[in-house]
Amino acid sequence: MNRRWLVNFLALALATGLSASVGAQMLEGEEEMPPDEFLLPGKPPRPPVRDKKQDRDKLQEQTRDYYQKRELRYRYLERIQEENPERYKQILKIRDLAARYRDTDNEAKKQSLMKELKPLLENELRAQQEDAKKRVADMEKRLDNLKKILKQRDEHWNEVVDFNLKKITGQLDYLEFPPPAVPRQGPPPGQPLPPSEPPAKTPTKK
Repeated sequence: MNRRWLVNFLALALATGLSASVGAQMLEGEEEMPPDEFLLPGKPPRPPVRDKKQDRDKLQEQTRDYYQKRELRYRYLERIQEENPERYKQILKIRDLAARYRDTDNEAKKQSLMKELKPLLENELRAQQEDAKKRVADMEKRLDNLKKILKQRDEHWNEVVDFNLKKITGQLDYLEFPPPAVPRQGPPPGQPLPPSEPPAKTPTKK
């Protein structure tokens, strides 16, 4: 989490009476945007509003979720900016058009903005949809590998138990010995290092 967001979080923590230790918990979790959610340009997640009747734990959960989403959003946009600058420019254009639409009361202007905005948003949502499909495919691949591991454990359960029993009783400690130290190069301690080049010869007078 970058410094600016951490400062914002601490300010919100003071305003809502939350513990600053929650900030550490926000560094954990997903590394990518959830596949079932769209990142909408110009529509960032809203911070939670403290209600005197609201449960403190519930408020902490909402605050944590808010900053996690902001962090994932930031990472996602940062990656797009680096990998696909043209797409990033399109996202900025969508955000600008959406803001202009909200700020005007002119119906003709709204229709013009909407006509320009819709195809851009559709292209961006399609790109996010493809990103989500790739992430789901990666998840399925990892899940298949985990299933294979669990199946192999079931098929060789007695060997698994015996192997781990030997590990916790020290019978396999010899397998964990550190590699032998690399022999020290150079002169013994306290001795000067040899010159990298032979000393220059001092010219003698004839």
